[in-house]
Amino acid sequence: MKKVLAICFLFSLIVLQGTALAVDKVTLRLNWNVYGEHAAFFYGLEQGFYKQEGIDLTIGISQGSGQTVKLIGTKNDPFGYADAATVAKHISEGVEVKMLAVMLQTNPQCVITWADKHPLKKLQDIKGLSFSFVAGDSLHQLWPAILAGAGLKEADVKTIFAPSGPTKIQLMLQGKVDGTPGYITMQPYLLERESGRKTSTMMFSEFGVNTMSQGILAHVETLQKNPDLVRRFMRATQKSWIEAAKNVEAAVNTHVKANPKEDAPFTRYTFTKSLEVLTTPQSKGKPLGWMAKEDWEQTLNVLERYGGMKGRKPTEAYYINEFLQ
Repeated sequence: MKKVLAICFLFSLIVLQGTALAVDKVTLRLNWNVYGEHAAFFYGLEQGFYKQEGIDLTIGISQGSGQTVKLIGTKNDPFGYADAATVAKHISEGVEVKMLAVMLQTNPQCVITWADKHPLKKLQDIKGLSFSFVAGDSLHQLWPAILAGAGLKEADVKTIFAPSGPTKIQLMLQGKVDGTPGYITMQPYLLERESGRKTSTMMFSEFGVNTMSQGILAHVETLQKNPDLVRRFMRATQKSWIEAAKNVEAAVNTHVKANPKEDAPFTRYTFTKSLEVLTTPQSKGKPLGWMAKEDWEQTLNVLERYGGMKGRKPTEAYYINEFLQ
């Protein structure tokens, strides 16, 4: 009898060890190359938050949110981190993905000028100024909405096109334009670092243009066939962002350690600015990443009117809050 009990005990241990070792290998596909906004993911990975949920996480890069959505849409990767507006356009075109959470809920896009020359204090201060753009990018597509928000016409500002993002910034550094639209999480820091001057910024949301930004997405089939994995992944991701926000310096150090080419001051600036746009008035007080229907409808309205989105679906087709805690 004792021998039988001993065998049963050893068998139980083997089963338990096997269960403990059975982890899900998961890839999170980012929206671009690694930069400071992603610090929370690397912090959560280093702290073991994903491992605690039985997930062996690999973080992969992409060449933009569009590519990320396509990779998730073809089930190449189970989870992605991408721009909600870009995701919405692809869903409208028939790609079977959904947003599970939006981390940057207040649009981080802004208008940038030099503080010592053209300080932005009211919406109409952009009148008569020249701005550099990359033709067709999201900032350029939303510019008519910015003008409408300021009560201005296209002829009230001058538009200069540049072949690339870096060139667009150089035009402002060289004094060839008065300003440029960009992201509060990046361009103001780069302009100030390169020039030694202070910038003045005004958020797109102040013009009444608030499209939600970066967040987590997955294929609809993943949600249906493996909801437990989705819940565990989202629980680890929420914890990663919450704890990284409490320990910014540690998150920055972890990010730079994992990505030696990254600059610590720039990472600190980018991540700190990202933390400033986590909620909207509609989502404040809700779990991190929780999405309000009103915010989605505003995003879809802007995309339909200014972003060239066609084939709009019912609002609930674009997002789901079920996996947030």
